[in-house]
Amino acid sequence: MKAKKPSVIFNDSAYRFAHGHTPRGRGSWAFFFDRAQETAPVWAPPQMTFPEAKRWMMEWVHAKYAAEPTPPHFVDVYVGT
Repeated sequence: MKAKKPSVIFNDSAYRFAHGHTPRGRGSWAFFFDRAQETAPVWAPPQMTFPEAKRWMMEWVHAKYAAEPTPPHFVDVYVGT
């Protein structure tokens, strides 16, 4: 039986608080796996739009957990500020 891919939940509340708007546009996007953003970020390739970076991050998460026999059901990802 093929393992189910985890659902990726993006949280951009810290970004919205810091910048006053939702993430958008083209640039370098950082993603964290902890709310405090104290661990090393996972950087999307440069000059991606935010929707492109989210798709890239979902693929990255799915690849990370692909080899695990019981991957988590959900993975929280925080957008860097």
